Amino acid sequence: MKCFECLVLSQVQSIVDPLQFTYQQNRGVDDALLTLLHLVQSHLDTAKSYIRLVFVDFSSAFNTIQPHLMAKELLKMNLNPHLILWVLFTLYTFMKYSDDTVIVDSSNSDDKLQSAVSQFQQWCEVNFLDLNVEKTKEIAIDFRREPSPLRPLTIGAKNS
Repeated sequence: MKCFECLVLSQVQSIVDPLQFTYQQNRGVDDALLTLLHLVQSHLDTAKSYIRLVFVDFSSAFNTIQPHLMAKELLKMNLNPHLILWVLFTLYTFMKYSDDTVIVDSSNSDDKLQSAVSQFQQWCEVNFLDLNVEKTKEIAIDFRREPSPLRPLTIGAKNS
């Protein structure tokens, strides 16, 4: 099985998002947090800046994954179709799905963050992922001397 895992890893390694911390060797939640904190700190070093973070929670993410949509995306990445079938089988039988996501906006524009969240919400709907709006939270970090009020973020019909 270890040899087979190495073969699969060699095929999949090139398509892994560098901001994916789950199911990666020598990467975990600590790495994700440190990366996020570094991003926040680096941005806040810029004068007159603030940053907004939206911590997204999904409702039953693993139960709502659509195999045909996942296979379609993996095919777009030029993965071998046999490997895709194996990956889907493995996901549905052995692994848990990680469902933590953070949307970071350092543009200092309420409109851009709202647009990004709306696009993310639409992507979730197309891919049959249900956002748990009640558990999705936003945090704004603002050390400006005279901060202006930030427009509330809307997800669906609810403010975060």
